[in-house]
Amino acid sequence: MAKSRTQKEKEVKSIEEALKTSPASVFASFSGVTVGEMESFRQQAREKEVVLRVVKNTLAEKAARNLGIDDLSLKKSDKMLLLVSGGKDEVATPQIIYQLGKRIPGKLEIFAGIIHRKAASLSVLKQLSTLPSQEELYAKLVGSLNAPISRFTNSLAGIIRGFTLVIKSISESR
Repeated sequence: MAKSRTQKEKEVKSIEEALKTSPASVFASFSGVTVGEMESFRQQAREKEVVLRVVKNTLAEKAARNLGIDDLSLKKSDKMLLLVSGGKDEVATPQIIYQLGKRIPGKLEIFAGIIHRKAASLSVLKQLSTLPSQEELYAKLVGSLNAPISRFTNSLAGIIRGFTLVIKSISESR
């Protein structure tokens, strides 16, 4: 059933809101994806606070133009696209879509992306997908900050351990 003009306008506003509030959004064409694959993907996306939705390419392009993103071209894609948006940072969305693409090769083709209201090339999206997540970076930072303290306490423990062994060997020799 065809949508009325008001329904399309509401859909465009909804897509605009998703693009406006998301640090990164990715558009992908999907064909041959089973319901089970899509549901498992949606569940994985929800864990990272990423939202999936199916949108028409013309409505998505219009929403992007309304936000001032004129260099986004979705016309060459299928009529229906998968819009992946949300996440806590710019890395979560490209990571999730590339992970799905690896799990179901040939069924998902990434067409375009938007990062902070600017069109992003496929190479930029690919680079972002290989970066560690914000939580991983925090863990590495904490580990790096904790390493000198850990080494210092281990060296002090080694001195005390050595001293204890010397005292013990002296007491045993007497």
